[in-house]
Amino acid sequence: MKTLRFIAGVSVCMAMGISACRHADPMPYDDFETAPVQTVYNSVSSFTDSGRVQMTMESPLMYNYSDENGTQIFPDGVHSVFLNERGKPNVDLVSDSAIHIQSDKMMKFYGNVVVKDYRNGDTLYTQALYWDQNARKIYSNVHVRKVSPGLVLDGDGFDSDEEMNNVQLRRPRGVIL
Repeated sequence: MKTLRFIAGVSVCMAMGISACRHADPMPYDDFETAPVQTVYNSVSSFTDSGRVQMTMESPLMYNYSDENGTQIFPDGVHSVFLNERGKPNVDLVSDSAIHIQSDKMMKFYGNVVVKDYRNGDTLYTQALYWDQNARKIYSNVHVRKVSPGLVLDGDGFDSDEEMNNVQLRRPRGVIL
């Protein structure tokens, strides 16, 4: 009798487990070939060169892919801080999304990009900004607005060294306040 109750109990548990599997949520990706290999929530990353931290970046969501480029996608925005040689913040950057291509050492920021320079009080506004670590440059190819104390400039993009020490607007035009 005990054996019969045991078998009945195991059968009920198995039936409950199998029926629970049928109601599980579907996989979030239809194609495993294009799915990220890792999803990271509330990530904090550091980007280094020759042992020196150049930038820290926080993001609520990051996808890592195992493609040949080592792609990382930050679809829900990023907050980055670029650091000087002594590790002190120089520049603060916020954007709606970003992509890091590790093989090219290229970081791309998209959507409502705001860059604040702590050293001189300048703020840049644009929709796309690129950090080419190999060339040691930060640039944009789209409209940019630079707000400085007493001056507002618009340009068709900009070029700068990666420390944002020498920001040169393309086709600058503006107003002295």
